[in-house]
Amino acid sequence: AQIQQLQLTFNQQAAATGGRMTLAQFKALYASQAGLSWNFDANAEQLFAMFDRDGNGLLTFDEFLMGYLLLQRGVNPAQRWS
Repeated sequence: AQIQQLQLTFNQQAAATGGRMTLAQFKALYASQAGLSWNFDANAEQLFAMFDRDGNGLLTFDEFLMGYLLLQRGVNPAQRWS
């Protein structure tokens, strides 16, 4: 259910850019999310670049989701992997 909600939110943010998320949209979406494990604002551009696997300056939902899961507080590595 949480992943479905994230995908809905992602799709709403990324609708104007063909279903891919820009850095500004990424910042806006994460600013509205709780449970981040560090100061997101200070690292947003680095995180975006890290999650942008193909380096095109836009995130797909899969890239976004992998990043989101890595940033969750209180989730051990085994839970993240599964």
